[in-house]
Amino acid sequence: VEFSRTEKILSEDLYEENSTLFKESTFWAFVIDLFLAQFARVDSGLHKNLVWKFLPKTEKMPTFQHGWSTITRLTSEGRNTAELQDVFLAAFADEIVVTHENGTVKLTPRIEDALAYVREFCQKLEEEKPVFVIDSYQPSIDFDNVFGRPVEHIMWHESEHGDPLSTNQRQLIVCDTAHWGALDFLKDKRLQKRARVFVNEMLEMFGPEQILIVATNKKIARIIKQWNQPKEVRVTWFRSDWMRGVNVEDRRIMICVGGPYIPRKAYDASAESFRIEDFAEDLERLDERARRLAISKILRLDDTRSEFINAIGRVKDPTGDERSVVFTLGMKKHEVHLLLKQRVPVSIPNSIQPIRKGGMFRDGAWIAQFWLLESIDDMKDLPMFARILRCVNDKVSIRASEIAPGMTGLVVKTVERYRFELMVKNNVEIIKKRGGITLRLRYVPRKKRVTWR
Repeated sequence: VEFSRTEKILSEDLYEENSTLFKESTFWAFVIDLFLAQFARVDSGLHKNLVWKFLPKTEKMPTFQHGWSTITRLTSEGRNTAELQDVFLAAFADEIVVTHENGTVKLTPRIEDALAYVREFCQKLEEEKPVFVIDSYQPSIDFDNVFGRPVEHIMWHESEHGDPLSTNQRQLIVCDTAHWGALDFLKDKRLQKRARVFVNEMLEMFGPEQILIVATNKKIARIIKQWNQPKEVRVTWFRSDWMRGVNVEDRRIMICVGGPYIPRKAYDASAESFRIEDFAEDLERLDERARRLAISKILRLDDTRSEFINAIGRVKDPTGDERSVVFTLGMKKHEVHLLLKQRVPVSIPNSIQPIRKGGMFRDGAWIAQFWLLESIDDMKDLPMFARILRCVNDKVSIRASEIAPGMTGLVVKTVERYRFELMVKNNVEIIKKRGGITLRLRYVPRKKRVTWR
């Protein structure tokens, strides 16, 4: 939940929505407004939710059930209650993590047991009823404890590492050469400009109907939406409705502006459903406080991994026929590998990093082009191949030594290895002289969108 420090309410839109949805009673509008107001002037950190604490213990669950049933009814009537649901759920949390970001207050419920609601639900099921738990990421939880019964672990098509249609082999993640976070993006206008130029280049090369932009949070998404992009572009954020279980309008290109990170204190380390055995060796040497902090860190990583893996799946071709590409602006290759890591041996998408610092903004679109067109089979050659073609098209004529200073030998080897593709398919002429190799365009082509589908 995010709102301005100068406002008591989340936003004018929410206030109007709140008043409309609960027009038969002002009680819920009062509760939500009071909930937000208590955090408007507090420092960043963990705080008790005084509104929730104020309610008698015997009234908490009935109050929550009554409010949620009302929201459910309104949703079934066709009302858009997504933002109101977020605020309502936060308002009934015991503790709230408050984070200040450039005049905005971000509220995240602290989850004492991330799967307590699942356990409570499963306790109501008859023991003889089978329960299937399906996800693309297996978290570090004790499933037997959550479901109150023995849970058998089965991998979907184990011989294919959980990916029978090889969809991961048809996806490429292009990782950034630099790390930056949400605060860096919000503060650095130059970084915003570079990201905007990159997005515009992608739109020009591939078309807006192919692209899905995913931001770290709503605030960054709002900034991106102000870039006056074509209406066909889709902009969302991690953990939005579009990031789970849906194929987003058959798009095959995702641009992640920042990572799927959450506040560091969003999880309580004493969660019962956490599988402590998996990390006992590393944690047994720590005192109780350090151990709780370590467990909290692992829970946070689980959440982040799950969100990233589910998010990038939105642009995969479910049949495994078409290729897709994901750009992770602000996330380096080792960060992406950490997010893709799972506790079981499953297949993961391909990942590469452009050559040299700043290569994402310069070469990223060209890497995507040659990946989608299936021009290169060897993934190790793709970054250099893309850089060569980008430089030649930018300069019309360029010496091999100027393409990647200090790496001329690798440039020449790549040119020699792909002479046919460079000369014929991509309009490049190779001129060998005593002083070295020069590459130039045979003619200056008209810019046109890349089509591969």
